[in-house]
Amino acid sequence: METEVIMLYPVLSFLKSLEKPEEAKLNALVLLLGKSSNKLSMPEAKPIGNGLWELRLRSPSSIRILYGFCENKAILLQGFKKQRSAIPRRDLELAKRRLKMYCT
Repeated sequence: METEVIMLYPVLSFLKSLEKPEEAKLNALVLLLGKSSNKLSMPEAKPIGNGLWELRLRSPSSIRILYGFCENKAILLQGFKKQRSAIPRRDLELAKRRLKMYCT
């Protein structure tokens, strides 16, 4: 059974700001997420705690989309280019707030 994927506007804007090849690869990952739901695993997806996951595109620049699940839907919350091994605190906190707002 497929999972509905909801892309919040900030994530859509982030995707549109990328180079076309990266945007196409991320769109393919989003489709894969819809088909696989929470069964999607490494290297494409990884749980990061607090109900959040990261969708991972490994390209010359590591691109991540943070997402969570609410009412059997995958909610894409925040996108960014990863520059360090740790997820930037600002992006993590923003994703947590957005998931909480969306799910209540």
